[in-house]
Amino acid sequence: MASQVELLLRTVEDLGDKELKKFHWLLHHADLLHGFPAIPKRCLEGADREGTVDVMIHTYGHRAVLITGNVLEKMNRNDLAQCLLNTDSGQHSARACRVPELDGVQVQQQPLAHRAGPEELGLVQPLTMQPAEL
Repeated sequence: MASQVELLLRTVEDLGDKELKKFHWLLHHADLLHGFPAIPKRCLEGADREGTVDVMIHTYGHRAVLITGNVLEKMNRNDLAQCLLNTDSGQHSARACRVPELDGVQVQQQPLAHRAGPEELGLVQPLTMQPAEL
């Protein structure tokens, strides 16, 4: 099975230059990341594909694949998201998921099932109120 870094790199290598730019834009908008922290814009400026993966691993750790899948869905690249998430769960090999470029062909994208955010995964600690001391 490929490592998380390899899976992420193979996935972002399938993005065109304009798509990579949009991918970066989505990563630095926290309101689009289901409660996960945004990556500061300065960290992604000028980042190539390898640099993007490095920053994501540093920022998100083992959750980088899940977040990448969510971002790809927002980009309507459900093909890449589905492949990435299935490969990470062991359902497919990364090589089997590669899709050749289809010039001028419209592909109907099907939305993926809801992905759990940090609250649903139990990654966010609830705020506890302490009584004020008198």
